[in-house]
Amino acid sequence: MSNLDWDINSLSLGIIPLDAHHQEIFQYGQKLCAYHEVTDSGFSEALSHFTKAVQIHFKAEAILFEQFKYPRSSKHIQEHTDFLIRIQGISKKLEAFTIDKITRYIEQWFTNHIQQADMDYVRYFEEHKILLSKDFFKTIDVKATSQPRRSMKSKTLPPGKIKSLDEQHREIAKVLAQIKDLRKTGVSEKRSLLLLPKIITMLEECGKYFSYEEEQMEELEYPSKESHLEDHKTFNKKIKSFKTTLTLHQRDISDSILVFLKDWTMNHILKKDREYKAYLHRRGYK
Repeated sequence: MSNLDWDINSLSLGIIPLDAHHQEIFQYGQKLCAYHEVTDSGFSEALSHFTKAVQIHFKAEAILFEQFKYPRSSKHIQEHTDFLIRIQGISKKLEAFTIDKITRYIEQWFTNHIQQADMDYVRYFEEHKILLSKDFFKTIDVKATSQPRRSMKSKTLPPGKIKSLDEQHREIAKVLAQIKDLRKTGVSEKRSLLLLPKIITMLEECGKYFSYEEEQMEELEYPSKESHLEDHKTFNKKIKSFKTTLTLHQRDISDSILVFLKDWTMNHILKKDREYKAYLHRRGYK
């Protein structure tokens, strides 16, 4: 059976606050090893305490990545999400596992994760001369939720929310089609100036879908929420800028809008929205 011992030689990152978090997680893991059977009184509670400690650490790293602009944060955070989903699945069906199987999985996962994914951002910090004080995590709110991630009994999102993402994409596709029509040879600037306010209004309506999506991400504790929401803010600011330019200068800005929406489609819809959809599917949503 795994003892979940902390090995400073193979697991230390050389960053005091991170090593302290990892050691604490391993200490909670060691408490799991003290039981003989998953049905023993107290084991389920011990696993819950372990999960909360892990959640605190994962949330701390997410804040760290956001603050220091770690470029591979999405992939790293996805590993966190997959681990928590796996632990939640184990918690639901304890009788299907042995303590040895659970603790070995935890040990192997954390060993691989620390030596590979964690060491990657440590190298990034070193390259960019980022130093963390030993009290770094005491200055930020890293409290975990009181429960592990909620079990979703329904496999569909609440009415009105499941459609918001696809509806937003369809509306943006309509706008792109209209702008492309404006760019056809023979469309006068006067006609463009008549149609552009309607197009900008349609884009403003697309922005309203964001509130549904953001509420949904908050409810599901989506780990890449902050980065996703930052894109939403950028979208709304850009549309507001287009509206101001059109109102003040009365010039054809369809080219600028077209370039922006193509970039939005490539970098947000085809990347970040797809990542979010994949997350929903992993959580059991259709």
